[in-house]
Amino acid sequence: MTDRTHTCPPDPSTYFCPAAGGTESACHGGFDTCCARPDLHQVLDPERRYLVPVGRLALPGEPDDVHLSLYRWMPAYETWATGMALCGRSAAQGPLPGPPEVTCAQCADLQPDYERYIAPGYDPAEDDPRALRTRIVAAEIQLRQAQRHAHTVDADRAETAARVHDLEAGLQRANARAARAHAEAVNAQAAVSAVRRLCHLTVSASVRVQAVEHAQDTLAVIGRVMADATMPGDEAWGTVWLHGQWRYLTSKMATAEREHAADAVARWSAGLAAIDGEEWEEPDGLRWWRPDAYLAGDSRP
Repeated sequence: MTDRTHTCPPDPSTYFCPAAGGTESACHGGFDTCCARPDLHQVLDPERRYLVPVGRLALPGEPDDVHLSLYRWMPAYETWATGMALCGRSAAQGPLPGPPEVTCAQCADLQPDYERYIAPGYDPAEDDPRALRTRIVAAEIQLRQAQRHAHTVDADRAETAARVHDLEAGLQRANARAARAHAEAVNAQAAVSAVRRLCHLTVSASVRVQAVEHAQDTLAVIGRVMADATMPGDEAWGTVWLHGQWRYLTSKMATAEREHAADAVARWSAGLAAIDGEEWEEPDGLRWWRPDAYLAGDSRP
């Protein structure tokens, strides 16, 4: 057993043995000689305090109770020592062996609080009402700021969503206007094509000189007005002109349809020339069915 007159200095091997009620260390020559319960041994840190059972002070009138006291290293005396009991009564120096059951009701009531006080990482501010109130107020301020920030974010998100909806609506309106404009252009082109077909029919079949002249004048006006105007479908006819069998396809059409297709190709070609900044001339062989094309020897379909 431990020599009660010997004090174990602070050392990584120093521990407290509840069974022996004292401090043990390697300086005793081994850890397995103090008791049969090494699992109860508690390594001692000189920077910390520990709760241990202590006996009453041998004074008349002192109740025969087992108290709790703080056990700590005293650098000034170079020893491990206990102080007063947690309940405020004087107690005998040194832990009791056993460990015995604590019978002092006040010490037992205070034990949970003291275990929290001496635990590593304990912050005294946790038990300071003023510090706790300050922390509560700070937490409430942070909460209000977070709530305001959340409301602001929600408002910004809603405003952004509204702008997106407005842009989408504007895009739909623009698409609708473009669709209406395209439909109107198609209808106008169809009307012009119908007028052109009637004029060509009049020129080819009418015996009235004035009607023929009127039809020719109308065709001339339509030609001047639509000379530079690009119409829907012009690019499609341009593709046919480039990659299809133009003469064969137009040979299957009436004259009015041929002129309509040729006009579309001419507008498409003129538009490309204008983009490239080049002078434009109507492609050769475009209107192969006209008399001037026949005179040039281009009469094959």
